[in-house]
Amino acid sequence: MKNQKGFIVPLLLGIIALLIIGGGIYVYEIKKAEAPAQTPPVDTTTNNLSSKTYTNTKQGYSFEYPTKLSLSTSGEVVNLSHSIPFENRGGGCDMKGDAELSKNLTDFDLSIKVVSGAVNPPYVDGSYSKGILNGKWAYMGVEGCGQTSYYFPITGNRTLVIEKAQVQMLSDVATPETRAKILAVPGVISNEESKIIFDQILSTFKLMK
Repeated sequence: MKNQKGFIVPLLLGIIALLIIGGGIYVYEIKKAEAPAQTPPVDTTTNNLSSKTYTNTKQGYSFEYPTKLSLSTSGEVVNLSHSIPFENRGGGCDMKGDAELSKNLTDFDLSIKVVSGAVNPPYVDGSYSKGILNGKWAYMGVEGCGQTSYYFPITGNRTLVIEKAQVQMLSDVATPETRAKILAVPGVISNEESKIIFDQILSTFKLMK
């Protein structure tokens, strides 16, 4: 009888353990079935956006740019820009000024031109390399309002000059509330995306033979 009890106790413990394990697996499978299907994250970088190619046969260069940007030319200067519906004064630079009220905010503004000879800026803040381009940059402005100019020597004793406007209302100078309102506008180009677009344009820059 004693041996019989000694056999029953481990048997009961084994059955209980199996029930617990089985119950746990059952609950896990139920929860797994109820959980919403996980979709892979969507890549929102501009790498996946469609692009156009601009070719300047006279100056002998080309580059690609996202279709969301508007391209225009003025003489030898190529302008790339983007704007959103957002009321502001002073083009988003003088937030507290008495400038004329505008219903649109330019959140990306870039100009490209090729000039003869070497260009020596009055001062240099640092170097910048992307793709085949290797040059210097300098910032001129105050409190997030101004522009950064880039100078890249290219073939034919010429200099590629690129000027990129800084948007004060999207910089750290603006209040978090202001930036949040702007970033909530559909299609807005944030400072982070602006940097990605800029690097992509430079990385696709090509010189014709």
